[in-house]
Amino acid sequence: MTSRERILTALNHREPDRVPVDLGAHRSSGISAIAYPRLRAALGLEPRPIRVYDPVQQLAIVDDDVLDWAGADAIELGRGFCVEDLWWADWTLPGGTPCWLHGRSRYADR
Repeated sequence: MTSRERILTALNHREPDRVPVDLGAHRSSGISAIAYPRLRAALGLEPRPIRVYDPVQQLAIVDDDVLDWAGADAIELGRGFCVEDLWWADWTLPGGTPCWLHGRSRYADR
C-alpha cells in the first residue's frame, strides 16, 4: 500500500497493511525541540539546525531523514513555507540548546 492508501484505508475503518505512522505532521503528533536532537543522535544521523515552528509547545520540524527512518505516512502540509534558512532566527531553548525560531528573516535588517 502507498502511504495515501494506508491512511485512507484506516480512516474508512478498514484494516491497512500496517498502522499508518505520523511523526510531526500535526502539532498533536510533534516532537519536542529539546528531544529532537537527541533522537537524531540516537539514530546516528548528522546534527542539523533545530527549527522550532511552535514556540509555545517548542515543537521541532522533523527532517526527511527522520521521517524515512520512522516510515512516516504523513507530512505536514505547511512544509512548503519558510523552508529557506533566511526565514529563521537564532534562539535558545531552556537548558541552552541552540535552535532556529520561525518569525523574521535573518536579512530583515539589511
